[in-house]
Amino acid sequence: MQRDMHYEGMYVLARAAGLAPDIALRVATSSQLVDDFAREFDEPLPDGGHLSVFPTCHHTANIAGNLDPDHQRLIWVPFHFLPGGTGSSYEPRLVCEKNSAASRSMMEHHLAYPAEDILPELIGVAAHVYADTFAHYGFSGISSDLNHVEWGSLDITMDISDSERERIEEKKDNFLAKTAQLGSRGLGHAGVATWPDRPYLKWRFTYEDGRLAPRDNPATFLEACRALHADFSRLAQRKGMAANAGVSFAAIEAGIVSILAHQGPMEDRCDRWKDALTSGMVPRLRAVIPDYDGTDWDNACSVAHSCTDAVTMPFCRFVRAAEVHRTYVLRSLLPPMNILIA
Repeated sequence: MQRDMHYEGMYVLARAAGLAPDIALRVATSSQLVDDFAREFDEPLPDGGHLSVFPTCHHTANIAGNLDPDHQRLIWVPFHFLPGGTGSSYEPRLVCEKNSAASRSMMEHHLAYPAEDILPELIGVAAHVYADTFAHYGFSGISSDLNHVEWGSLDITMDISDSERERIEEKKDNFLAKTAQLGSRGLGHAGVATWPDRPYLKWRFTYEDGRLAPRDNPATFLEACRALHADFSRLAQRKGMAANAGVSFAAIEAGIVSILAHQGPMEDRCDRWKDALTSGMVPRLRAVIPDYDGTDWDNACSVAHSCTDAVTMPFCRFVRAAEVHRTYVLRSLLPPMNILIA
């Protein structure tokens, strides 16, 4: 999924579930920061403390990082392609599954996490990972033959404007040419470009081994929104997290269906979420979605003067939450599924 879902969409769902504005902002920013935190952070603090964390993503241009098996195991598997764990052997078990039992176990673990100072950040990270299972299912976070897609098999199966078709076809061709050139075609969903991340798209493709895979992104993204609203409603039950009782998903479903159906670039889709919240799509709530400030979080932590300063900063809370999540997935969640990957 892209920022319209991971940030603006998360914020609207969080507020609709009753979360306080500051908590919703921490959840949504942490969710998007999973896609943006691409550097190794290693900062000594003046009082002798130290803050160090591994990235939660790599950008497309980082060839070495994306193709490094260690990085795939530590980044793409736990944060973007959570394994379903149901295959008969190692690589099939790594394939991501929509709304899998593993993803629900992850959400249950994180919702019950006792350290409330990082709980919004931890749920933001989990929300990103969980939402990605609805977009990235059928692919794994390692370079694998199981991810290979038959060249030229991508096909749009819905009515779409000529201009939008031309735009996404051009982007697809550029993306596929670049991944082929970089040798990363077998990593994740590189073989189908960014089509899994477009909320409005109905499409299909064929794996190289002959499996036909139809996709209905609006239906699966709506399913993700419904489940995330329920999880955020449970978070709102924790002390200090809620501003109000929230509204039912039924009260906002029609508005979300309309947003998901909008054909256009990511920036336009972000604006749809923003307009929905200011225009009253959520009953009894009119609010402005704050501008995304994940970069500001990152920069602020670099000027901390002590551990006492750092632990209260949003970025420090995010990196702590990211490491809690990574450790839980790799050391606790996956081994019982016969997956030892790091």
